[in-house]
Amino acid sequence: MFFSWNKDRIPTIDLYFGIPLVDVIGKRGWRRHHGPLRQLGPYVFMGNGRAVILRYATRRELLLLERLAPERCAYVIDDDLFSLDHAAELPEDYRRRLLRFREEVLPDILARVDTICAPSERILRAYRGKRLVQLLPSAVHVCDDHAHFLPNKAEGKAGINLVFAGTRSHLPDLVMYETVLCRILDTLPHARLTLFLGRHTPEKLKKHAQVIVCSPKRWPQYAQMLKRARFHVHLVFNQATAFNSARSQNKVLETAAFGAAGIYTRTPPFSSVIENGENGVMIPVNADAAEKYLMEVLSDRERLQRLAMKGADLARRLDGRAKARRFWLEFFGIAETDMKGSG
Repeated sequence: MFFSWNKDRIPTIDLYFGIPLVDVIGKRGWRRHHGPLRQLGPYVFMGNGRAVILRYATRRELLLLERLAPERCAYVIDDDLFSLDHAAELPEDYRRRLLRFREEVLPDILARVDTICAPSERILRAYRGKRLVQLLPSAVHVCDDHAHFLPNKAEGKAGINLVFAGTRSHLPDLVMYETVLCRILDTLPHARLTLFLGRHTPEKLKKHAQVIVCSPKRWPQYAQMLKRARFHVHLVFNQATAFNSARSQNKVLETAAFGAAGIYTRTPPFSSVIENGENGVMIPVNADAAEKYLMEVLSDRERLQRLAMKGADLARRLDGRAKARRFWLEFFGIAETDMKGSG
């Protein structure tokens, strides 16, 4: 049976598999007849007697794998599932869903795989006994035109568009800065802050006249928005927690897609790649201590433009697609020459 690749697409599929193998995956789905790989279900792909599971797996997919018995099977996971017991900061329903997956499905996945792929060494440490491979996320898009920083009559000289693009798992990180952000918006009347949290938006921000509240987007919609939307500043806040420290550097790539300057908390994974004041701005995790840094950088559009351009250079260096492509072609036993004419 052939499944629609677009219908069930999640970020993990694109960032670690789909983008690196874009000439194998067609625009309307997995090209069943134009390459050596086929899709077994929403999260499982197979070719040349080998398989990959991308983050999740349905019971039907696991039964298919048991019947097909691939000679090798890889698993891609981009969250630290083993820090969830102490991740009280996460929304409880979100945490419980991941815990249920970890307890009920993950053991069956691990029984079938020999290779674990993850963006973080912290995640990989939990899977000793398997072949461990670090794969970094691929960039969906990197903006190469930063003309949106030039002031125009409509927005006025002080106009600035900010975005916090975190999903619900990032909600506690936003709440930490909620009061400070409201004060900053009051001080900068031409500033606008866009959020994608819908009804989960923190109350003070939801009520603020300069906050644009959008509904959460499914990944295919969000990926398209990354290619089109332009912002001056991307706010990337992380509390210093075990779960957050194992996250990928994908928010750095999203910053570059928006054509924005990135403002990051001084926490992993950003503290290892951001040169403060060069390709991004690092602020303290303490919100009150961070306020003066935020006000200083948000008041200087020319500086923001330089940071955005340097951030784009950083994203091109961090883009993991080349390494991921080499790994997957080797894993599935596919030669580059096999791909000619397949896309």
